Amino acid sequence: MSEALGERQLLRPVAGPGPEPADLRRAVARAADRAAALPASLRDTPEPRELSLDRLLAELEEAPLLFAIERDGTAVGLAALDHGLGAALVEAQTLGRLSATAAPPRPLSGTDAALARGFPDALLRELARSGDEHLSGWGDGLALAARWRDARAAAMGLAPGGYRCLRLSLDLGLSGRAGELVLAQRAAPGGAAPAADWRAAFREAVLPAPAALTAVLTRIAIPLDRLEAMAPGQMLPLAGADLGEVRLEGGGGAVVARARLGQINGNRAVRLEPRPAIDLGPLPAAAPALPGAP
Repeated sequence: MSEALGERQLLRPVAGPGPEPADLRRAVARAADRAAALPASLRDTPEPRELSLDRLLAELEEAPLLFAIERDGTAVGLAALDHGLGAALVEAQTLGRLSATAAPPRPLSGTDAALARGFPDALLRELARSGDEHLSGWGDGLALAARWRDARAAAMGLAPGGYRCLRLSLDLGLSGRAGELVLAQRAAPGGAAPAADWRAAFREAVLPAPAALTAVLTRIAIPLDRLEAMAPGQMLPLAGADLGEVRLEGGGGAVVARARLGQINGNRAVRLEPRPAIDLGPLPAAAPALPGAP
């Protein structure tokens, strides 16, 4: 993931200042120490960027560890760790130290993920406690949640739109040991998507979905032996059928509208009918009193 992200530097910066180096360095150092007793430090000051969800996930396609970031139970971002950082966090907690050279990249298991998640989770808490206005919104109300198995799963869990991103390149205490953490959240005030954006995304996802309707003129019961004996050309009497009383039924047989059967351009068609008004008649001026009642 480090090489893929390092090669792509044509991303549009977000308007406004980036995080102050001193505050972010302190947050990174404290989070790494508390989560894994790992001496991590920032290599350089990260430049905030804004990416579309598709572009973000394309950049993170090879990330071995992807975690959801939630606010109030809703996924609003992600945390991505590369092999270097994930392996170092596992080593620090299982061996108590880092080896001089990193092991070859390997698939990281669920146990590895459970050990590695402590650092980004602690970093979000550190960012939330920071009083620096440059870090405002990067940790407030955010919490690390479940692991996504890959970028495709993340795409299913996140809403489309723009995402604010921080790419943190880290030195891990030994020469040659380094890692990378990417934090991303919805590009909206406070990191939360406005309700209007959520409604628009919901309509965009739901309205194109197919909705099957069945026009029902009437229903009749036929014995099985008669049904098996039927041949082309035979006619069935539709007793009680009314062309003006066609029911449009949705899933499960629920009636969604009434219609009238007709034709248009030589094809069978139905015309929706307005719901009949219910006439309750005039209300009595006063209800008669019960015998003996005041």
